Amino acid sequence: MLDAAGFSAAHTTVTQYSATQAYETEQILASDSSGVHVLDTVASQHPVSQPPTSYLTGVKLAGDTLSWNRGDTPESAQLQ
Repeated sequence: MLDAAGFSAAHTTVTQYSATQAYETEQILASDSSGVHVLDTVASQHPVSQPPTSYLTGVKLAGDTLSWNRGDTPESAQLQ
């Protein structure tokens, strides 16, 4: 996502598979005048036969405030 002030944010998920398990890493990334920052990271695993669970949800960018949920906990960061 990109806002009018030029701030941007992304929620990424990388999955690696073994024969029986899927290993996932979710990240919240933001870019502002000071560069690109990893703001949150969650690593999880689940059986390949089950769908993944997203732990970082509800990502929103409003002005210079990026907000998201980490499980049931609201998080936010001010971008510069």
